[in-house]
Amino acid sequence: MARRKIFVNLTLFLLPVILLVLCLFICPLDRKQAYYFCNNDCYNKGIWNYDRLFHNPAAVDVAFIGSSRTCLGIMESAVEDGFEQVHLNANVANLAYCRWGRNMDHVTAQMLFANKKPKCIVVELHEEEERLGHIDFGYVADTHDVLMPVLFFDQNYFSDLYKALVVRFDILKHKILGDQKLAPVSDELHGYIHFNGVIDPNELDQMVKRDRERKHYEDSKAEAWINRQFPDAYLEKICALAKAHDCKIYFLYIPGYCSLPPKEGAFKYYEQYGTVLVTPPDILREKQNWRDGDHFNDSGAQKLSAWVAGQLAVWYKNK
Repeated sequence: MARRKIFVNLTLFLLPVILLVLCLFICPLDRKQAYYFCNNDCYNKGIWNYDRLFHNPAAVDVAFIGSSRTCLGIMESAVEDGFEQVHLNANVANLAYCRWGRNMDHVTAQMLFANKKPKCIVVELHEEEERLGHIDFGYVADTHDVLMPVLFFDQNYFSDLYKALVVRFDILKHKILGDQKLAPVSDELHGYIHFNGVIDPNELDQMVKRDRERKHYEDSKAEAWINRQFPDAYLEKICALAKAHDCKIYFLYIPGYCSLPPKEGAFKYYEQYGTVLVTPPDILREKQNWRDGDHFNDSGAQKLSAWVAGQLAVWYKNK
C-alpha cells in the first residue's frame, strides 16, 4: 500500500509537468520570439534574417546561406553592383548565421522558401563538413524538426530537446506576463556585417607556421562515412527544397587563411546538386583582406562579392 501511495502521489505531482511539456511542444513555435531569445548572438543576425524573410516585402532573388564566414564574406551591395554592371537587377540577401551546423542552414532554407521565391541560393562550403548540429538549432527549429531529426544518432538530440523546451517556456512566460519588448522590425535590405579592421600580417604568418607544425588527424573511411551522414542528410533536404521551387543552387567554398587548396575531387558530392565556386587564391592570400584567420574584413568581402557576382551573372543573365 505504501508503494502504491508513493506511486500515485508521484504521478499526481508529475502529471501537470508532463501536460505542460506536451502543450509547449504541441503549440506552434513563435519563431520571431525564438530568435529574439538568441538576440545577443551573431550580431542579432537571427532577428534580421527573420524580419527580412517574414516582414520585409522586398523580394529575395539571390540568397546566401552559411556561417560567419559568409556573414563577413558576402557584401550584398557589392553583389548587386556587380549585377548592375551587366544590366541585371536582383535583390541579394545574406542569410548566414554564425557557426556551423547544416540543420540550422535547413531552418534558414525553410523560412526562405516559405516566404520568398528566390531564383538562386548560394550555400557555403568550408574545409570539411561539421558532423554535429548547430548549438542554437533547438531554440529556433519547429517542434517536428527537433523531435524527428534526420538521423536518430544525432549527438545533440537531447540538448536540442532541452533548448526547445527552455525557449518555449520562456515564450509562454512572457506571453502571460506581457513584459517582453521585441526588437523593432528591420527595414534594412542587407545583412552583411561590416568590419574595417585588418589583422597583423605577422599573426597570419604565425598561424600558418603553427598549422603546418600541427599533426593533422585524418579520419578513416568508416569514420568519414559516419561523420558525413548527418550534414549530408540536411544538405539533401535543402537541395530538395530548392528543386521543388525551381531554384538554382551554387556552393561557395570559403576556407580559412591557413587552408590548403582543396584536393582534386573534393567537391564531387556537391556537384551532383549544383555548381561549386571556389574562392580565388589571390583573394585568399592577400593579407589585407583578413579580419582574423577565419573571416574576411570589408576589403576581402568586397573582392569576394564582386567575383561571386561575376560568376552568378553568367547564369542569371541566361536563365
